[in-house]
Amino acid sequence: MPGLRGLTFCHVKRDRRQLKAYLDNLLYFNCLNKVSAIGSEPIFGILQRINKVHFETIEQQLIELEQLLIQSATRLSVELLDSYLADDFYEIAATGRCFGKADVLERLPTETPPVITQQDFNCRVLADGLAQLTYRATIQRAENDNPSYSVRSSIWRFDGEKWQMVFHQGTVCGPFGNR
Repeated sequence: MPGLRGLTFCHVKRDRRQLKAYLDNLLYFNCLNKVSAIGSEPIFGILQRINKVHFETIEQQLIELEQLLIQSATRLSVELLDSYLADDFYEIAATGRCFGKADVLERLPTETPPVITQQDFNCRVLADGLAQLTYRATIQRAENDNPSYSVRSSIWRFDGEKWQMVFHQGTVCGPFGNR
């Protein structure tokens, strides 16, 4: 591995362990701004861009999964629900009732699916392979003329192959209004 001034993107790609050691040393000596990479961009800048792309990819994947979970075809399918929910899944519903995965697999496919709209998604990575997605939901049930409103929070875990929901909570709130 070259000295600090010669650290380039091809070195990053070649040996991530050495990169980590270099970055640890760089942080220790507080000289990240002196490291050159592609042209004059510091390695730190490249890592920030990579992390941003990685975060945006996670956020988009989780939004898509949340949107799949509100679809009638998913809610009526034990097989699909089983694949999206982790075995240790736990939910605190907007009603305050608590459910495990087995409860959801038994209950959800027997219900008439409501019309759910989601908005204002926000994602944050909690740890490697663990992320939280929050959003606001409007739920219109066939048996009720008035929609219900809630703030929703889901925790998703990546098992190396796919994301699965491990926790979900809905908190009742008032109408959102126009934004």
